[in-house]
Amino acid sequence: MNSIYEEIAAERKRQHEKWGEQNHIMCDVFSNCFSKDKAIAFKNRISINKNISWFNIFMEKVYSTFAETDPVKQREKMVQVAAVAVQIIEYLDRRKG
Repeated sequence: MNSIYEEIAAERKRQHEKWGEQNHIMCDVFSNCFSKDKAIAFKNRISINKNISWFNIFMEKVYSTFAETDPVKQREKMVQVAAVAVQIIEYLDRRKG
């Protein structure tokens, strides 16, 4: 896992060098990202579907994050999003042998 975190740190450094410190709002009025319905739909796909996909797992975490309005809970959920992203990278690394 260490190499994954090193790659993530290097990418964050690259992003910071390119764009500097970023301070954006979590959601804009056009994105409708506070939709709990989207989070529920992905959660239902996961519980109903026997062939669970990384896409459904990842998107459920993303939508549940943006359905939250409490910054503390948003942060907790973003950590979960990051952890799922790392799991997906590990899966991809296992597939390439």
